[in-house]
Amino acid sequence: KEKRKTNILIIGRWWKENDAPELTDSIIIASINYDKKMLSMFSIPRDLYIDFPTGYKGRINETYSRGFRKTGKAEDGIDALKEVIKKITWEEMHYYVNLDFAGFREVIDAIGWIDVNVPKAIVDTSYPGKTHYETFKISAGPQTLNGTTALKYARSRHSTSDFDRSLRQQLIVKAIREKVLSLWMLTSPGKIKTLYWIIKENVVSDIDA
Repeated sequence: KEKRKTNILIIGRWWKENDAPELTDSIIIASINYDKKMLSMFSIPRDLYIDFPTGYKGRINETYSRGFRKTGKAEDGIDALKEVIKKITWEEMHYYVNLDFAGFREVIDAIGWIDVNVPKAIVDTSYPGKTHYETFKISAGPQTLNGTTALKYARSRHSTSDFDRSLRQQLIVKAIREKVLSLWMLTSPGKIKTLYWIIKENVVSDIDA
């Protein structure tokens, strides 16, 4: 039977610049519906409490870490997270994309920044910097974001809810997609080559070329 839908698990982590690299800071399910020719995204809050097989209750963003630490293999972390998500959504995850946030930042800078219509202003006085908390501010309305600002916008959560945060991440993914699929990008071999190397260095996935 021909497959009518493909689900892709997208997780965002700090591999290189964080002391807890196995925690999944972002969890998004991208679903491609072939009948409707549509791509939809569904975010799962990182602080969602779940029951682990051991009987322990904890946040879903620990799932990848627990699977990974059993064997030291990233695939086992992904499989553990896929299993939990299937129990929650009843949906099979066919593929995965495991993204380092440093790569996320580099992609946005490589494509010449992104345009996002910010629904509401944010003032986060507890955004985690490298050595101490810092203040992150952004105004409502149309904004052009570089990689660093877009990452802060996607990760900020102390002044808003996890649901607001999920929506912001989806707005950024949509903006990246629109920029990458623009005629300017598709006719620039140099830009495409740059994106290829950024993805190669910062993304692990079971999706082929």
